[in-house]
Amino acid sequence: MQDKLKEINNKLIKVYQNNKEKLARQLLIQNILKDQYAFLKMDINEAFNLLRDLEIPLDQIKEIYLKLI
Repeated sequence: MQDKLKEINNKLIKVYQNNKEKLARQLLIQNILKDQYAFLKMDINEAFNLLRDLEIPLDQIKEIYLKLI
């Protein structure tokens, strides 16, 4: 599942090349996703925010989060 999130993140990095704020957030997420245990180390609110920033549909966030932990 984390590999899929990395793919989404890489696509968003390309999309946001002209939006410095969103690009910076995606680059931060890219660094976070390098750690395979990242979702175990962060609280649920941080994880949900990260998934929202990856443009995961709201109705899928909880399900994806549960798969990651």
